[in-house]
Amino acid sequence: MRKAGSFYTHGIAILVWQCLLVCIHASTEWINPKSGEIVRLASDPQGNGELRHFYVGENRLNFMSESPLRRENHGFGWQSDVQAHWHDDRFLIFEDDMGLCVVDTDEKTVLLNNIFTGLSRDPADNRWVAIRYRPVTRHQEQLTGDEKDTLLLIEPESMAKNIKNITQSNPLGHIISTQLDGIALSRPIWKKEGNGFVVASLIEGKFFAQLFDSDRLRIVRTQELNGVILSSDKILSPWLRDDVESMIKKAVETSGILSATRQENDLEAETVPPMSSKSPDREDAATQPSSGIAPRNLSIIAAAVLLGIIFCVYLVLRKYRKT
Repeated sequence: MRKAGSFYTHGIAILVWQCLLVCIHASTEWINPKSGEIVRLASDPQGNGELRHFYVGENRLNFMSESPLRRENHGFGWQSDVQAHWHDDRFLIFEDDMGLCVVDTDEKTVLLNNIFTGLSRDPADNRWVAIRYRPVTRHQEQLTGDEKDTLLLIEPESMAKNIKNITQSNPLGHIISTQLDGIALSRPIWKKEGNGFVVASLIEGKFFAQLFDSDRLRIVRTQELNGVILSSDKILSPWLRDDVESMIKKAVETSGILSATRQENDLEAETVPPMSSKSPDREDAATQPSSGIAPRNLSIIAAAVLLGIIFCVYLVLRKYRKT
């Protein structure tokens, strides 16, 4: 009997501990540090329990930038596994190694929830520059070499201001964008000051680094990267490769272009539509947080603490009965 009781006691302890770990890790509610409003990630009332939408109260937030290319959409649920942070007590931001989600709590909208080919955060601010998801087919192993990537400058305030520019054919119309002259070879590389970034691209068979003014996406300087030797299978990969990025980053850093300030090219980058997504084969697909970090899901943590208290009371009563 004692062995059986000990077995059940240890079983209950393990169960409670697992519940505590899950509750602490998975956050599905975030409290606005200024207004006190709770943003929660929940499933459809008639759904299968899968996390599908953001809510404030009982009102579901509108998802404004859903892409017709399903693999470009990041989906919902992953937000509960990353550390969110607030920007200006208005924008709730989630980021992982695949993409970005931005919630505008003032306008009750999800401004962005997308996967990108490459994403880099400004070291001095809450803004990002990204290479848009490439509309390749599911089984496409190589690019043709004629593609031109789309560069996106993602700023929460700018997206909210230009939300009227979103259309069904251009779901990212609220984001400042420009078309590169070729295929990006790595994620954009920011200057330490955050006032510019470099994009390395394959342009007409040669490797170039282009320094952009981050305020207007204007090309400040273009410089050929000499000494870079890469095979075509690596260059034309539909996805950015770690080995290529490592080599390109080193070449950019040694080229001196990151320290350039003089405007050698005074070319204004035009805002253009993203890369065409007319492919027939379309299927599914950390930084220091700013001030005002929302606490974890308080109700879940409270429930976990209550479970712990109940378990402690159970142990005390069990010991008391034995005596």
